[in-house]
Amino acid sequence: LGYSLPMAGLNALAIGLALQQARFLPLAAGTLLFLTSDLIIGNWNIRGHAWKRINDAVWLTYNLGQLLIVTSVAAI
Repeated sequence: LGYSLPMAGLNALAIGLALQQARFLPLAAGTLLFLTSDLIIGNWNIRGHAWKRINDAVWLTYNLGQLLIVTSVAAI
């Protein structure tokens, strides 16, 4: 919970910025993908729900999210 609340706040901030200015859309998409990777990991660790390619899903969403965050900050 201590980690999830700041992450959700960051996502809300990024979405709010993207709604005001379109140049923040990659930032909002990146934070949503980053949160998705964390949710997949949390679901796997806490509830034990796993599928065959869970590691691929985590790394794909994590890396793509980080790439979008970094490129959006560099573009500002």
